[in-house]
Amino acid sequence: MLNTVEYTLRTSSTTGDFINAVVTYEVSYDSNRGIAYQVELQAPTTELSRDLETVWQARILNTNDERRLEYDIRQRIYYQTRQTVRVERALYNLQEDLRKFLESPGAEEVASFTINGRQYPGYRLNTLTIWYDPVQYLPVRRENMDRGNIISDEFTYHNINGPIGAEVFTLPKPAEAIADFNLYPEAPTLPRFENVTESPQYGIYVNALLEEIKRHVTLNQWEYGPFATIKLPWLTEMAVTIYRRRTSEVFPPLIVTFDVPAQGRTYFFITYDFLGYVVTGFTQDFFELTGYEALPITASVMLEELAPLYAAPSSEKDFVVDNFIISVQSNDFFINAFEMGGKTFDLIIKNFSFHENEGYLLLNVYGKEYWDNANLEAMFNFVATGQMADAHTTPILIYALNTLKRMGIYREVTMPFFQELPTV
Repeated sequence: MLNTVEYTLRTSSTTGDFINAVVTYEVSYDSNRGIAYQVELQAPTTELSRDLETVWQARILNTNDERRLEYDIRQRIYYQTRQTVRVERALYNLQEDLRKFLESPGAEEVASFTINGRQYPGYRLNTLTIWYDPVQYLPVRRENMDRGNIISDEFTYHNINGPIGAEVFTLPKPAEAIADFNLYPEAPTLPRFENVTESPQYGIYVNALLEEIKRHVTLNQWEYGPFATIKLPWLTEMAVTIYRRRTSEVFPPLIVTFDVPAQGRTYFFITYDFLGYVVTGFTQDFFELTGYEALPITASVMLEELAPLYAAPSSEKDFVVDNFIISVQSNDFFINAFEMGGKTFDLIIKNFSFHENEGYLLLNVYGKEYWDNANLEAMFNFVATGQMADAHTTPILIYALNTLKRMGIYREVTMPFFQELPTV
């Protein structure tokens, strides 16, 4: 049984002699405390270059009490979330994933693999080949063929079931961090005028007004989020302009615009009563502001302040997640190809644009994480095509996946059996 382990995992994606990407993990796992690792993603400097550069580097800690800390070394941003450690099961469930693989009736023995003069047995199932240490019962190398690409995992173990220092499982905010970003804030409450302590500017309580807009965006991001589709750094600053109507013939009484770099303008429609401001809607299309005057108020909002409550429960999210699971369980081609029937696998659903129903699904199949685009209308491309792309195929998507993995929704999915129809 694997109670503790420390190892290095080097994952590379190659097409011929061209390297698409290399991801290196330095992992420490303790079944009683959680998992801590440092990850570095390297990708070609240009599309056809053979030189690699680091495009993402982070230190990550996920504890058993569902606390996830991350420090993005390059952006110098410190993240805090509540996230189950099971999202990282592909990194620590090594023996169980190997057992499922080796127990598959279709696994065929292949030539052994030699590392430092020692030979390790290997087996192939469909496109996935795993060589392992039969003494420690741990994988030492994995290879997956993906439409001309070879995705290989190389494991180097430093400590198996030995003690690990407590300091490994701490990740305080570094002094050089420029931002501390809580991705799971408490649900914001409606700001009320009776609680306002600021002085009005041109009759507007600016901070209270902006807080109501943030509250609206945060609570409705999954369904209506106006900033759901923008692909910008979270520290992006957006200029704010407040417009007030000149006459009572136009409605609403206030319109607030956010100017998003490279994305255009978003218009928020605001009304109010004696209790406070209320957002009645928004549009990202052009809106005619005739009848309104721009107030000489200087304000701005950082994109990070509008982080949605990804982990907050909702019937909308449950509906989408349930449909994702049904689609995965319906993919008889993939299930039969990897003999997954009757077995339970880890499924992670990550959503960065519920407004457009876009996101990614990651499926842990015997330790390899397969991903695909997820869309509510089309559900999954691989259901129709029988094809799945590996998470390490496209460098830029590795960055997106690793970055967004902190906001994943975890599920265990048991696959059904599909019997091949007899041919006449």
